[in-house]
Amino acid sequence: MSSRPPHTGSGLWRRMQVLACIIATLLGGSQVAAGEPQDEAEDAEAVAIEVQFSKRLNRVMPAVNRVERIREERFRMNRMDDALSSRSIQRFAHAETAGARWAGEALIPDLESYSVENLVRAMTRANLARALPEFRGHIRYKIERLKIDDHSVAAISGANSFIRGKIIVHDAKGKKVGEKRIRSNLVIRETVRRNYTGPKFAFAETDASDRVGPTLAFFVERAMEAVWPEKADLIEGPIIVRLSGPNELSVEGGRILQPIVSGSSIRFRPNN
Repeated sequence: MSSRPPHTGSGLWRRMQVLACIIATLLGGSQVAAGEPQDEAEDAEAVAIEVQFSKRLNRVMPAVNRVERIREERFRMNRMDDALSSRSIQRFAHAETAGARWAGEALIPDLESYSVENLVRAMTRANLARALPEFRGHIRYKIERLKIDDHSVAAISGANSFIRGKIIVHDAKGKKVGEKRIRSNLVIRETVRRNYTGPKFAFAETDASDRVGPTLAFFVERAMEAVWPEKADLIEGPIIVRLSGPNELSVEGGRILQPIVSGSSIRFRPNN
C-alpha cells in the first residue's frame, strides 16, 4: 500500500486553483493600473498646444532656454537669481518666501523639461483648466518678436519687455474658434505677499527685467483673452512678488538697496 496520506492530490489541486485565481487577480489589477496613465495621456492630448518661433528667434532659442534653465535651477536652490549671493542672504530669501507658489516650479516641476515652449504650454493648460475645462482642440502660438529688458542673451535683450505674435485656435472638429494678432508690452502687477499662492503666476521681483517668464505669461494671458473675452475674469497672467518694501530692501550688514522701477524694468541701487 502507498504511504501517501489520502486526499493529498485533491488538496493540492484546490491549492493550485486558489493560486491561479490570485495570479489572475494580480495580473488584472496591473493591467488596470497600467491603463490609467494612458487614459490621462489621452485626455491631455485632447488639447494640442503648438509653439512656433520666427526664423530669427529659432536660431537663438536654444541659448535662451539654456540660460533660463540655469537661472531657474539657481532660483529653486537659493530663492534668489544671484550666483554671488551669500548663504545668509539665501537663508533670508528662503525664510521670507516660505510657502510661495512660484510659477516656474509649479508649472514645470521637472527642471530638465524647463523651456520657453513648455512654459507657454503649461500656462495655457492652467488657464484652460480654470476658464475652459471642456475645450478640446488645437492652439497654436506664433511668436515673431521677443524682447526682455535686460536678458543675458543679447539677441532678445531690448529697451522694453514685449512679445509680438499670434494665437490661432481650432476646436476638435477643425473649426476655427479664433485668430488674433497680439503685441503685449509687459505690465507689472505686484504683490507684497511673499508667500503668494495664486491664482496668478508668481515671479520674483527681478524676473520682470531679466527673465522670459513674466513677459511670456502676460502674452499668454492677453492672447487667450483675445480669443475668449467672455472668460477674461478667469484667465490669469503674471504677478511680481516684491521682496522689498515700498521704498527699500535691507539685504544684510546694513547694506540697503533701493528698487528703481522704469517701465517693465526693476533694478536696485545702493542707498547708502
